[in-house]
Amino acid sequence: MSANVKDYNDQIGAQSGQIQKIYSTPHFICITIRFPGETIYLYLGRGSHFEGVWQATRVPPSELRVKDKYLEYLRKHIRGAKVGKIFLDVKDRILLIPYYKQGKENYFAIFWRGRSSFFLNFEGDNGLFKSWSGFEKTDQVLDSKSVLDIFNSLGRGEMELKGKDSKIDSIEDYFSTQIESLSKGHFPRRKKKSFEKKEERIKKDLKRVQSAKIIREALEAPDFKIGEKIQIEIEGVKFKFSRILNEYKKRDQVYQKLKGFKKGEAILKQRLLGLEKERKKWEEGQVNPKLETKKIIIPVWAQKSTSEKSKGEKVQAVDYFKTETGLKLAIGKDVNANDYLRNKWASKEDFWFHLEGLKSPHLVVKCSDTPSIPFAEIGSIIRDYGKYEFSEIPLIYTQVKNLKGLKGKSGSVTVKKGKYIRVQYLQNWPEKIIRL
Repeated sequence: MSANVKDYNDQIGAQSGQIQKIYSTPHFICITIRFPGETIYLYLGRGSHFEGVWQATRVPPSELRVKDKYLEYLRKHIRGAKVGKIFLDVKDRILLIPYYKQGKENYFAIFWRGRSSFFLNFEGDNGLFKSWSGFEKTDQVLDSKSVLDIFNSLGRGEMELKGKDSKIDSIEDYFSTQIESLSKGHFPRRKKKSFEKKEERIKKDLKRVQSAKIIREALEAPDFKIGEKIQIEIEGVKFKFSRILNEYKKRDQVYQKLKGFKKGEAILKQRLLGLEKERKKWEEGQVNPKLETKKIIIPVWAQKSTSEKSKGEKVQAVDYFKTETGLKLAIGKDVNANDYLRNKWASKEDFWFHLEGLKSPHLVVKCSDTPSIPFAEIGSIIRDYGKYEFSEIPLIYTQVKNLKGLKGKSGSVTVKKGKYIRVQYLQNWPEKIIRL
């Protein structure tokens, strides 16, 4: 942890500084403080081996800057404030910044523990915010010592600082390393691993669909019977059946699935070819890497965001229903509600529905067994909410575990193992489905 932070006069007046601009990179918060005749650039580590405090001579290069709620919180609460001395606690890895707004002393502090960081912000009459537990109103008058003592509950120790033990020696070193990783010709190790994992998955799926001939031969063997089984496995491929199906319908279900294998084989071979082309571009230095924003290090943060609801509380953009048999289902009315249904409300085994190939709301049914699903009613709900005009409704459905959200596109998903069905519209569906 860097301990070379300059001490400044802590008296409000000519010698005080003012926090002007605040920037952020995946690993640091940069606070610019203007003192008479001098501007300093203070870098606060975000954690994960970037713990501590550094001074630099400039703000982060634009290509390294990111935005997140940590940055937005600091801009809202401490930008424009006056500061004096900046303290490093000799007992443990803690930074304390007393700052002044409207003549009142407040405190911002960061505690680094292991690879994690925690921060608090005491704003006097406005209360105390702890990143790990949220906001609380308090009448207690705090000073610098009592602010530091708040971290005792997190395991603050008596460890004496012995210099830096971070991944970097200086902020300039950090800049050069990060910019180099964004230059053409750089093939990040994590990107190589990503290619390897994708290739492994595609080849595994390809092997699976290429087993169609062997599976068909096994089905046609004189002594092969499915019988009362609700699941069989041939050549590593599993087939599940409803208990109500007879032998012939079960076999037909297997044959129908095998028909899709040929189309799937062509798609997978194309994906494998595309993956090889993309990897070759990286290896030949034709790709300019982008900053990995999903690797932003967030402090331990338990603040309840507006999109997170307490248990049992309903989201306004979701409508909830119950069938006559007691099945619960819900439909989203905007992209954020669709994401909420998939990520928060549904379990992995629940079933997800959508209009096939068309824009529509997402609907989730809380059940893991298709025989109990009222397909016509579900299609009718989606038709009305999605303003679909035709009486025959094409649906795609799968279990929630087979969905994957698209980065940067709220409410959008990719679907694996999708199944298709067409149902007729029921005008009287509101009589059969109870609105909650």
